[in-house]
Amino acid sequence: MRASSEQYTMPLGKPKSAAMYGIRLRVGHWAVAIQRDGVTLGKIFSFTVYGSKAAALRQAQAWRDEIIRQHPPATRQQFAATSRRNNTSGYTGVKLAKDKDGTPRYWEASTRLGPGNTVHKFFSIKRYGDAYAKELAIAERQRQLELIEGRIQTHPDEVKLRESPVPRLLPADNKRPKRLPQESPNTTNTSGYPGVTFRVDKNWDIPYWMAITRVGGKTMTKSFSIKRHGDAQAKRLAIAERQRQIEQVRKLADEGKTPKRGPRRQEISAPTAVA
Repeated sequence: MRASSEQYTMPLGKPKSAAMYGIRLRVGHWAVAIQRDGVTLGKIFSFTVYGSKAAALRQAQAWRDEIIRQHPPATRQQFAATSRRNNTSGYTGVKLAKDKDGTPRYWEASTRLGPGNTVHKFFSIKRYGDAYAKELAIAERQRQLELIEGRIQTHPDEVKLRESPVPRLLPADNKRPKRLPQESPNTTNTSGYPGVTFRVDKNWDIPYWMAITRVGGKTMTKSFSIKRHGDAQAKRLAIAERQRQIEQVRKLADEGKTPKRGPRRQEISAPTAVA
């Protein structure tokens, strides 16, 4: 009987979902890494380049799917024939058995066809002689390898992704504003964070930290009073707001939309300082 089921070889533990197979989230990008025959096939998909975190993920998934189609994992037969470090006979799956006193007893050919299914065959040295017994074991091992079919399965869903009849490779996603929010401080920035600035309300003499994002001729702003929150907390709130604004811009860009124009200046009154 031939062994045709694919053998799962991932480490123990819950595998990632099919959508995230081979994909990891890094700072500012998705990283794809697929292992094939000891070689890593990888690529980085930047949020900035593709316009948003979601758009970059779609590109990463499409590239991953194309790679596993072009580079399927090794067959189970190839894997079974791979040389092992502890092999001393020179032939994978063939070993010499000795008595307790070290006297050679027989050559053995063995192959794991699947979980709980390993075949063995022994060739007595006393009957065949050492050289011929080894030769018979090598030939038997080759016969056993022919019983194995299918490929190594590196993820439960890789077969489905690899054999999908519909190409999933997406076109380049450039649906983003021509000018994205600046993500590095300019020469006049004193806060250390792009889009975050310290200001003082001229009417009420109230200092505050402001998050401001300009894109496509429109502006989003939100201010945080130092009198109400304290300097450190107001700055932290402004930094978090700036990140929220950037994510909002990228999400809208991914949907082919543009942000609504925010107030050029947010009024701050003494009784009701902006939260």
